[in-house]
Amino acid sequence: MRRYIFLLTMLVSAVSLAQEPLTVNEAVNIALEKNYGILTAKNTAEISKNTATLGNAGLFPKLDVSAMTKYTDSEQDSNDGKVDVANTQNSTSINLSYTLVNGLGNIYNYKKLRLLAEGSSFQAKYIIETTVFNVVNMFYAVATQQDNFQLSKEMLEISKERLIRIETKNELGTGSSLDALNARVDYNKDSVNYINAAKKYVDYKRNLNTLLSRRVDTEYIVNTEVLEFKSYNLKELLNIAFDNNSDYIISLNKLDQSKCDLKIANATMFPTISLTTSYGYNKMNQTFDMGMDNSNASLTTGLSLTWNIFDGKKKSTQRRNAKINIENAKYKIEEQRLNIHRDISNTYATYVNSLEVLEIEKSNLKSAELNFKQSKEYYNLGQITSTRFREAQLNLLAAKNNISTARYSAKVAEMDLNRTCGLILQIK
Repeated sequence: MRRYIFLLTMLVSAVSLAQEPLTVNEAVNIALEKNYGILTAKNTAEISKNTATLGNAGLFPKLDVSAMTKYTDSEQDSNDGKVDVANTQNSTSINLSYTLVNGLGNIYNYKKLRLLAEGSSFQAKYIIETTVFNVVNMFYAVATQQDNFQLSKEMLEISKERLIRIETKNELGTGSSLDALNARVDYNKDSVNYINAAKKYVDYKRNLNTLLSRRVDTEYIVNTEVLEFKSYNLKELLNIAFDNNSDYIISLNKLDQSKCDLKIANATMFPTISLTTSYGYNKMNQTFDMGMDNSNASLTTGLSLTWNIFDGKKKSTQRRNAKINIENAKYKIEEQRLNIHRDISNTYATYVNSLEVLEIEKSNLKSAELNFKQSKEYYNLGQITSTRFREAQLNLLAAKNNISTARYSAKVAEMDLNRTCGLILQIK
């Protein structure tokens, strides 16, 4: 076991020397540049933006050019018997069509395309913010495991020193076999904790690498030396959230889309007036000839009116459903307001609680360190039992773990507040 632990320690130490420190801001910047989900969201928003054009809304005229050559070779009856008859028909034309009036349906279609493009942009922002928060959350999860690994290493070294001391005493005939067994059990337990902490640490590092869309075996150590905590006002946070929360803005955008759908449905109640113009050439040849000389030209212009009087109540059903969608969109907005209020209140409470716990744990750590230092001295002098020494060791471990948990929980809660308020891309 000792040999395995020694080899594992040497391996981890050698790798650590080659690792580059990674800050949370650097991790976020890498994700913004390389994360596949973010890149896909940006492309999807770009597609919607490209689609929102006047042409796709039907506000531009349609212009077509067509040409045709038709050759016919057939036999016809005559007084002299069967006669071969061949002819060639050549034609070309330019056709223009444009919808003049359709109840403003094409204008509302264009507005709907613009709203869809905006909605896609808001959706992309939501995905980016969520991904950034996931990166931050995983970054501090890695930091927690990094601390746990370092603490497990320290605990193992303490247990190793204790075991060596007792074994030395036993060799000199002044030790206790019970103390030796207890020391061996504690050392083995700390060895297992160290091995598990090392594996968990590596696993979490791979998880963060995956979020950063880079090789999972990329080596690094997280740098959390500078952690600043700000004070917030709950009322101000709520006001900011209702102006910037991406999910809430998406709901507002969908309400506008539903209102636009109703206008599009109402437009179908009006007649459609279209203009068509065609200019073309046509020639018939009695032999195979693809030329257009001596052809006949024609210009045709016309207006057409189409008004659907009855369609099995499809249009009225469409309008009723559009009104229902508007009502549902309003419900969704009210639900989002409640969810935002709840999320910010809960996260704010978590943030404040974590900071309060952190201050208490800092004080507790000082007591735990002093207690362990005195317990170690008394244990070496034989004035306390190994059980009391182990208890002081575990108390020190718990105090350090609690501080690590409180620090990172507070930071994650702070970033969650920024995410819910729509500010996470501004405040990292």
